[in-house]
Amino acid sequence: MRRWLSEPLIWFVLLGTLLFVLDRWIEADVGQTIIVDDRSLETFVARTQGFRDRQSAATWLRGVTRERFEEAVQAYVLEEALYREAVERRLDRDDLVIRSRLVTRLTQEQRDVAARKAVPPEAVLEHFEKYRSMYPPDAELEDIQENVLEDVIARVTVEEMRAMHRTLLATYDVQRAALTLPEG
Repeated sequence: MRRWLSEPLIWFVLLGTLLFVLDRWIEADVGQTIIVDDRSLETFVARTQGFRDRQSAATWLRGVTRERFEEAVQAYVLEEALYREAVERRLDRDDLVIRSRLVTRLTQEQRDVAARKAVPPEAVLEHFEKYRSMYPPDAELEDIQENVLEDVIARVTVEEMRAMHRTLLATYDVQRAALTLPEG
């Protein structure tokens, strides 16, 4: 028995197994936590209830009954759990619809980033001063900025998007396999 305990290979296998089990245990705990915060709930409600933006959803959430609010929270938690389960089962792999939606969403996020760069803070404050009456008294700068950005996002040029795509593609090492080229 002492001879087995002095073998480095045995210790390597035991420690490797222990690390693997510990990693799975920690990963399982982290993956089971669903955090419901204002931003995620407002985003969910805006998407599922057809609101134009998160601020409208936030206003709607403040005006609903406690029961309806809890229904919205439960619906968000259920969707998040189903989403995580689908990803864990790799149902998002090799699905053309999901792939297309992810590409579209990333493109929209890139457009948003470009718009944020194009809107200086002074423009947001100027917009707030000009339209102060249309915002609730407790409106935050982030909410106001979202309204200003909606106008600017529409103006992000195709060339700015192409520049962002070139930057993104520069981070990848593209290796081409043997491709079958079309005839002609």
